[in-house]
Amino acid sequence: MAAISPKVFLYRFSSKITSHIAALSYALYLTHKVVVHVSQEQLAKLSIAKESVWMFVLCMITSVLAALLLNKLVEKPFLKLRDRVLKREPKKVWQTMR
Repeated sequence: MAAISPKVFLYRFSSKITSHIAALSYALYLTHKVVVHVSQEQLAKLSIAKESVWMFVLCMITSVLAALLLNKLVEKPFLKLRDRVLKREPKKVWQTMR
């Protein structure tokens, strides 16, 4: 909430990185648990310790990549579809329901 309040200093700064993270936040929320689990299992086969910094970094990277894929292949196309469907005038929708 602080970033959207004009009185707070965060409101005045725009960052492309934080904008991209914000755009991916929902997809990241949906995928991170499964992606981290699968990544840990697969990377452990390559002798990377589950508690290591490398494991953490690689899991972060795979989580962001999965979120990018979900965002580009599912979320954005469905948002475009929603926009196309909702652009209809209300009268046309009501007329088809009669």
